[in-house]
Parts: sequence; C-alpha cells; structure tokens
Amino acid sequence: MTPWFNGVRPPRSRFESGLPEKERRPYSKSSMSMIGERLEPMPPTASELGSIAAPNGVVVRIVASHRAAVDAMHERAIVLPRLRTRYCVLKSGRCLDSIPSVSSTAPFSRADRANGGLWKPAAAGFVHRASIRGDAGPRDRLWSEQARGTSDRRKREVLLSGGVRESAALEHFRLMFDPFGSLLRRMALVSSALLTGCGGAAPAPTSVVLITLDTTRSDALRMYDPEGCASTPNLERLAERGIVFTAASTVAPITLPAHASMLTGLYPPRHGIRDNAFAALPDSALTLAEAARAAGVQTAAFVASAVLRGEFGLAQGFEVFDAPALPDRAEAHHTAERSGSEVIDGARAWLAQRDPRRPFLLWVHLFEPHAPYEPPAEFLLAHADDAYLGEVAYVDRILTPLLDDLEALEEPVTLLAVGDHGEGLGDHEELTHSFFLFESTISVPMILVRGDGQRAGERSEAVVSVVDVAPTLADSLGLRLGSGIDGESLLHHDPAPQRGVYFESYAGHLSFGWAPLSGWRRSSRKYVHGPTPELYDLALDPGESRNLAPEAEDLRPYLEGIEAVASGSVLDRREGEGFDVRFLEEIRSLGYVSTGPTHRPLPHPLDDGAGPSPHERSAELHEIQIATTHYQEGRSAEALRIFDRLLRENSGNPRCLYMRANCLLSLDRPVEAIEPLQAALQFQSGTTTDHFNLAVALRKAGRVDEAIESFERALGLVDERPPWFPAFMQILQSAGRADRAREWRARFKRGAGPGRR
Repeated sequence: MTPWFNGVRPPRSRFESGLPEKERRPYSKSSMSMIGERLEPMPPTASELGSIAAPNGVVVRIVASHRAAVDAMHERAIVLPRLRTRYCVLKSGRCLDSIPSVSSTAPFSRADRANGGLWKPAAAGFVHRASIRGDAGPRDRLWSEQARGTSDRRKREVLLSGGVRESAALEHFRLMFDPFGSLLRRMALVSSALLTGCGGAAPAPTSVVLITLDTTRSDALRMYDPEGCASTPNLERLAERGIVFTAASTVAPITLPAHASMLTGLYPPRHGIRDNAFAALPDSALTLAEAARAAGVQTAAFVASAVLRGEFGLAQGFEVFDAPALPDRAEAHHTAERSGSEVIDGARAWLAQRDPRRPFLLWVHLFEPHAPYEPPAEFLLAHADDAYLGEVAYVDRILTPLLDDLEALEEPVTLLAVGDHGEGLGDHEELTHSFFLFESTISVPMILVRGDGQRAGERSEAVVSVVDVAPTLADSLGLRLGSGIDGESLLHHDPAPQRGVYFESYAGHLSFGWAPLSGWRRSSRKYVHGPTPELYDLALDPGESRNLAPEAEDLRPYLEGIEAVASGSVLDRREGEGFDVRFLEEIRSLGYVSTGPTHRPLPHPLDDGAGPSPHERSAELHEIQIATTHYQEGRSAEALRIFDRLLRENSGNPRCLYMRANCLLSLDRPVEAIEPLQAALQFQSGTTTDHFNLAVALRKAGRVDEAIESFERALGLVDERPPWFPAFMQILQSAGRADRAREWRARFKRGAGPGRR
C-alpha cells in the first residue's frame, strides 16, 4: 500500500464521497433554491476548484475567482447546475474572509456599518445578512434570516459575541440555514483552503495527528545534532518525509502553558496559564479541537501526564479525552503519569473504531523523557548509561505501532511532532526545566509531515513557535482560527524573516519570589528580559555564554515585541471559573512546585524590579531541591536548616515558606509554623491542607477565633465533609458558636460545599 506521507497517490477527496448516513436528509428543489439567485454574471476567469455530492445526487461545484480591487475583494460562488445555474456570491474583504466557517474575528469596518451589514445575497424572497444590533459590541456578529414580502415577517437570528469563540457557533450557522445545513457545514471545511481566490488552488484538507514529546531537547535528535544523540529511527523517518524546523521555540519551559499555547495559538499572557497547576484554560478560549469538532471533525486526545488532565481546560472540543488517573499519595513519587505504550494503545483503538468517512484530529502526548529517567535496560545500555537519551530513544520506539497504523490508512494525514520544552541536564546549572530561559529548555524539535507529501526533506531555519501548532493543523483541516491569534500557519510557507517569537518563565516568580523572565527571538538574536538583560547571538554563540546586552546599541525591537504580546487582549475568565481545589491539592502533593493562583497581580513581563533574576539564582534552586529531598525522605531537621538559611537571603520565597512550615509541623513545632504559613498565604491562595494546618497551629497557640477562621477557609474549598469535620464542630460548640455549627452541618447535608474557585 502506498504510504500516507509520500504524496505519490492522489488523495481521495472525502467531499466527493457523500455525507455520513446520519446527516442525510431529503432535499427538495424549493429548499435548494433558497441558497441564492443570480446576482451578477460569473467572471470569465472563474475556475472550478472542487465539488461536493449532495445526498440527493445534486453535484455542487465550488468556484472561485479573484479580481484586483481596493480591498482585494474575493468573489465566491456556488453553482447548482441542475437548478438553472443559480448561485450566491459572497463578497468579502479582510473582515469577511472566513465567513463560511464563521471564524472571522476582525471588527466591522466603518464602511460595513454604513452599509448596514456584510453579507447580502438575495434569494427566494429572503435576505441573509450580517449586521450590528444596537446592544452589540464592535466585534459582535448578528446573523439573521428575514422574510421579505410575507405576512408573518419571520426572523431568526444568532448573536456571536466577543470574536474569541465565533468558530464555535458554526453549528448555529448550519441550523439557521437548515435545509441546506449539512452541505454548508461540509463547505466550511474546504472554504479557507479551496476558496482562497488567488495564488492557485491550495491542497485538499486532510486529517491531522499531533504528537507532543514532553521534555525533549532538540539536540537529543540526530536531525538536530548528529553527535551524542539518541537513536530515533521513527522521528528520522518523519524528518526525511517532512519539514524540520531548526529554530523552533516553546512559549515556556513548562508542560501546561506550552500545550495551552499549542491548542489555542495564543501566548501565555493571553491565555492566562503561566505555570503548571496555576489555572485552567478558560471556557472563552477557542481551541483547535473546538473549531474542528464544530466543523464535523472527529476529535480525540490521549495524554500521559496528570498535569494535562481535563480539569486544566485542555479537553475543550475533544469528544474523547483520555488522561491518567491520579494515584494515591502514598504511591506518588513525582507526578501521575502513565506509560507511552498505554497512551499509544488507546490512540490506536480509537483510530480503529472511528468513522472512516469523516476527517479526524488526534492528539497523542508522551511523557517518557521527563525526570526521573528510567528507560528499559536495553535502551540504557545502548546509550552508554545516559538515562535521558535512553528515554528519548524509548519514546521513539513506542511510536512505531501508531505510525504503522497511520501508514496503512487510505486517506492522507498531516502529522506534526513537536516538543513542549527541553531539559537542562546541567547546562547553565539547571538540572531539569521550568525556571530558566536558555536554549536547553526553550529550543524544541518540530517536524511537519504534510498529507500531500510536499516539502519533504526540507530544513527550515525560520523562527517558529509552538503557538504555530494550532493554525498549522487548522489549515491542514481546511479551517481558520481567526485573525486574533499569535501563531501562524506553517503548512504552505515559512513565516517572514523579520518575525519574532515570545517566551517566558513565571515559575521562579510564583514559586520562589524571583523576578519573571520574558524573551523575544528574532533571526539568530535572542533577548531575555529580567533584572539583568541578556542578548545572545545563537548563530555565533549557541551555548549562550557571551551576553551582548551591555554593548548592544538598541534593544528596543525586542522590548517592543514583548510589549506587544503583554498588551494584547486576554481571554475572559468568568468569576469562579477554575478547577476543583481538591484536585489542585492532589496535583501539588505529587511534587509540582506551583501552589496555584496568586493573590497578587502578576508583574508585567518587562517589570525587572520584582525580585532577583532566576538566571542568577541557580545555587539557591539547587539548595531548594536538596532540602526538599531531605524533607521527603524524613530528614526534616536537615531540611529546616537549609530553608531557614534561604529565607534569611530571600524572605519572600513562597516555596521555602511552605516547606519551612511543613518541616516545623513534622517536628511537632506547630506554633512556630504559624508565621511562615501566614506569610506564604499572603502570596498564594493555598489549599485546604494549608488552611487546615494553619488552623491547627493557631488552636494549639490558644488563638481560637483565628483558628476557626482558618478552619472555615479550608471548608470553603471542599465539596464533601473532610475527616476532621466532627472535631471542628466540637470546637465551634466549645466556643459558643452552636448556630454556626448548625449552618455548616446543613450546608454539607445539602451537598452545598463550594469546592471551586
């Protein structure tokens, strides 16, 4: 069978195969005629770009043409040859360029407002138009269908607000134009790819597969560094048949923020996730999976780490979202994860049972290269006892059956393999990742294999980012995510040479009270902003050993790039929207440093006065890791001595404050734990356990009223009665607060514990 990724066999268009059985319905000539009357003669330069076979046998040809005009207007037409060539023309400039998929996010122009709307084809006594309602904002769309010349003056309308989630309204768009809705929904899949209006026909849409490789350094792969790398024949085969991007960066060296950017096309300041377990992706986000599902694409995700569980918002749009369960605390050593083999087995089973007549989006996440590095013995031996390279080689082996299944498919598939971040491995005195912005953790592998086999074997030096994942795969599906995202599609061509990309790390600020780091890369120059600005020429200094910032003549282009991202629009977050705080507590218990949202506003990415530079605190980070290990292994007194010393140097280190309190509690010195717990809770919201521990310490110190307040804060974060609830009821009774005790009993009897934040 011809491989799916070599581009030799012309792909069989799924649009010529009819519609799924459940979408088939009878179409009458009268209902078909609602699509439109002739508005003007078809230009002689029109060309047929594709066709759709409707269930009743009518063949709908998709025709497009282009003419030079002030606003580069596109004319698009649907030809119904069996209905005396009736068709409707969609006239559009930039703001209406994606109207068939309802994904435009550009505001209405002044001219659009003056004309009272955008889309005005007349047909069979109806007017279909996009207009602005009196109470709508400048980015709102009002799609309406209004009868003309009838007695009932029927009117149906759908208001699409805010621009961010407009693609999610595709189903409303289809229903509003029902009886031809099923066909219109199919057309949405091909609209942005086929109906470009200029530059020639784009390739037909394909199904897509996203493979994300956790903690994978680009220089661990042979296509990036021929020496000292892992054995990765599967990834090398993909590189031979695809495009290798040699200057790809992550947005943050942290799993959750990086994946949120991959699925939304937004940088962290805009989607709001700045660290693991910091926040959930808000419902206002429009994800790649949501746009795909709204267009009739089958969507499924199989992830290996609990930090990507659905509670963090990444499941939006996925019909199937399969993540590992959280283990018991006694069994957890770092994080809840599952083997790559289990992930691949789930993905293969889903591929086998999906509907082969419909396109699909499949996301597979593999976690093996993450610490602790424990590859099978054969991979450890084959890589001279380098456990990290052994894990990278092992994850490549795990991919084999999935790639074999994809190769056996008869339909074309576009595949994108990308790392979420790298790993320090001792470079710049960073053992793992999260806190620094050196290339060891910011540079990621990125390999794109197009379904039509084009651009095979290319090596691109263009500056790209993981924010490009969503628009690239949307482009492959024939969709657009709108103009309001940060990423660019890499499917057809590289970004402009002058393009810059953003990256950051707020982990050191949130966990240790250090300054945030932000950065901007353009061409080979990489700028990192912090208390000590850094500028490196990666072409001449790939190890980032010579800081050029002190002698640089002008850093403004880098600062302007960071400022543009920081000042961009952000996703709306509803009051109370978030994840279950008990879940946050469980994630924290598994070893993740972040303790959740902070009470204080986050500093601006260009704020260099919010603490010491993380790049200058490698020794402190190393000591924190040593002290944490002491505490986890039961040596609390040794750990306490280190945390005390660190807090004398940096009293605003939330992680050290929490850990100092934990050490004191384990040494049965609860009264001394009050001060560090209260100080830590000034920085961050804390969990049920944090507030409970403070309550116990306050009660032992005889500060009963304060203890009751802390007990009640802890109760306010849970949905069910905790084991210590009866003891707290006794405390309330002893304090003469029997009425308050009855209120709490009644609240939990009704199951009304809040438990969300």
